[in-house]
Amino acid sequence: MPPECRDLHVHTNHSKDVHDPAASFEGLAALGRERGIAVGFADHLEVTYMDRPAFCFREENLPAYLEEFDRARSLFPEVTLGVELEYYPGRPDLNERAARWLELHRGELDRVLGSAHFVFDRWAVTWEKDMRLALEHHTFPEILEAYLDGLDALVASDVADCLPHADAVFRGNDTLMDLSPPDRARADARVLELCRRAAGRGMAIELNLIGVADGTGAGSSPPWPTVEALAREGARVFVGSDSHAADQFVRAAPHVRAACGRLRALGARTLE
Repeated sequence: MPPECRDLHVHTNHSKDVHDPAASFEGLAALGRERGIAVGFADHLEVTYMDRPAFCFREENLPAYLEEFDRARSLFPEVTLGVELEYYPGRPDLNERAARWLELHRGELDRVLGSAHFVFDRWAVTWEKDMRLALEHHTFPEILEAYLDGLDALVASDVADCLPHADAVFRGNDTLMDLSPPDRARADARVLELCRRAAGRGMAIELNLIGVADGTGAGSSPPWPTVEALAREGARVFVGSDSHAADQFVRAAPHVRAACGRLRALGARTLE
C-alpha cells in the first residue's frame, strides 16, 4: 500500500547529533512503511564539518552515503533524499563553500532545507546551553532579531528550496524568553511575513512537529494557524517530524499522519 503521507525532515545516524544505530536509511524507511509514511531524509550539511575525516558529505565519503541511500530506496521506493543546509549569517566564506558543494551535488538531492540556527556567528538558538551563553551578552529580543535577520538573509540567498521550523528560536526557550505578549504577537507576525517572502521565492514551508512529538507541549514550528494561513494563500507546505532517533520517529508518526490529514482537508499544495 502506498504511504498516505510524507515526513520530509528525518535525520539518520549520519547527522552529528544522532547517536541511534537504528536510525539508518533502511531502518527508518521500514518504520515509515509500517506506518503509512514516506520518509524524506534530511541530514545536517554543515560546511564547518567538512574538515572532519568521517563527515558523510566530504567528497571521498559521499559515494558511500549515496549508495547506502540507494539501497534503501531499492527496497522502499517512496523514500526521498534531501539535506538540511546550515546558512551562516555574517560568514559569506562558509556560505560560498556550501554553494560550491551544491553546485556539484544538487542533482543528487530531491530538496534542500535551509536553516540558520546560529546567531552572532556563535550560538545555536536550539541548544539551551548556547542560548544561556548568548543571554549573558544579549537580551532575548536582540537574539530574536538576529535570528530573524539571519532567516531573511537565508531566504534572499535562494540557496534552499524549503524553509524548516521558521520560528525555531522559540523552541524549548519558554523559560528563557522575556517577551511580553504584544512583543510575541509582533514576532509571530514577522515570522508569517518572512514565510510569505520565502513562499514568494518558491520555497516550501515546513510544519515542524518536533515540539509536538516530544511531549513538551511546545507545539509546532511555526504554529498551525501560520501554516494554515500560508496554505490557504497557495504556499507549498510540508510536514517534518525533525526526528533524530528511531523511537522519536515512531512517537511522531501519529502526529505526522494527523498533520498530513489536516493539510489534505485544506486542499494544501504539499511537496511530493
